[in-house]
Amino acid sequence: MSAAPKYATRRNPANPTFGARIAAVAAYLGGSLMPGQRQGADVALELDPDTPGAWRYPVGVVTVPRQAGKSFLLRAVMVDRMMAYNRHEILMTAQTGKDARKRWKQVNTALNAEKKPGYFKVYASQGSERTEYLKRGSFISPFAPTPKSIHGDSLHLVTVDEAWSFDAEAGLALETAINPTQLTITDSQLWIVSTKGTDKSAYFNELIRQGRKSVDDPHSRMCFFEW
Repeated sequence: MSAAPKYATRRNPANPTFGARIAAVAAYLGGSLMPGQRQGADVALELDPDTPGAWRYPVGVVTVPRQAGKSFLLRAVMVDRMMAYNRHEILMTAQTGKDARKRWKQVNTALNAEKKPGYFKVYASQGSERTEYLKRGSFISPFAPTPKSIHGDSLHLVTVDEAWSFDAEAGLALETAINPTQLTITDSQLWIVSTKGTDKSAYFNELIRQGRKSVDDPHSRMCFFEW
């Protein structure tokens, strides 16, 4: 993600952003944001000038080649949300429940959470996995990418990794289940990231089509980046 993106939502310098905070969290997790990751964070974390406390873009869609650091960027965004805000619920999924749990474990490893009982509490029971930041009462929890697996009715952040794996029906069902959980949350956000898939990746292919159109729409509520 060092090259310029093919499509990108432009940064509005008039809007404050918490992109620098994501960069600081990335360093805390043992890495650093590549230029493209920082560009995406700066735009996606712009604040809405018309709604105090809200994000300018409730939906963020990012498509990148493999091994381009998309999962690390998501990890930094989720950890920032957990550690910066009180009582925030952050849910994460991927192409399967097993993959979601694997990425959740990577969050714990990066935080060294299980060895910091004064800061974090890790619940590892199957189906009830979550990592709580005790100071804030906020947590990150994985879920299988099915509507019935989404738990909670006040989700501040939901991340979907490898969305290429969903066909139109599965992707729409997942998004339809997520949307009601964020309706009453001022600072809710949905991040969907993925490499490009195939002709069968109908759900993400449609998001790419919408995203490409959105970059020229100053009123769009979607933040879109394509490398």
